Amino acid sequence: MAMVFALLQLQPAGSTSASSNETHTTTTVKAVSGAAAPVCRLPPVCMDNSPRVCGRFPDGKCQRFNNICHLLEAHHNGKPAAVGHVPARECRHVAGVGYLYRRPCHDGCPGRRVNCSRLPHSAKICVRTTNHKECQLLANVCQLRQRNCRDTPRHNWHRTNRRRCGPAKLGDEPRPCLPLRNAPKAATEQQKSALGKERETEGVSPP
Repeated sequence: MAMVFALLQLQPAGSTSASSNETHTTTTVKAVSGAAAPVCRLPPVCMDNSPRVCGRFPDGKCQRFNNICHLLEAHHNGKPAAVGHVPARECRHVAGVGYLYRRPCHDGCPGRRVNCSRLPHSAKICVRTTNHKECQLLANVCQLRQRNCRDTPRHNWHRTNRRRCGPAKLGDEPRPCLPLRNAPKAATEQQKSALGKERETEGVSPP
């Protein structure tokens, strides 16, 4: 009787141990099978038929790139400067792909005319037509944007060297651009100061 009782006491412990081992084995198999599952890889973003994209540089010029991968590469390299991805309409005036075709970005025109201030006077700029024939003095970049948006043809005016406008004043009609070799050079601060002293001396000197 004592031996039978001892066997009955050992049987539940053995069955519990076996059950525990079985559960542990099952868990281990699941863990291993989960780690061995193949990882899904996304297809490459850029292919031969990937669309061209437009990038804008900090200087306000835009360039077309063959695909977004080339643009991101140029942005990370930062040579000559970081470039940002912009809508394709910004490259409206860019004829081809690459830095040789880089042009000023196409800024969208406002829905109605904007009244531009004429101050400060230091903001005056000289602009030229696309064919480099006519120049005009404008108060600031705001007026330039209005001219390009309202005149026909659009976007026909571009900033140029101030000397090419010569003695033009605000409100003057466009006139032929002066070649830089014949345009008057702007006076330096030292020259202006010396000229002012000469005039003061002439004013106080006896007749």
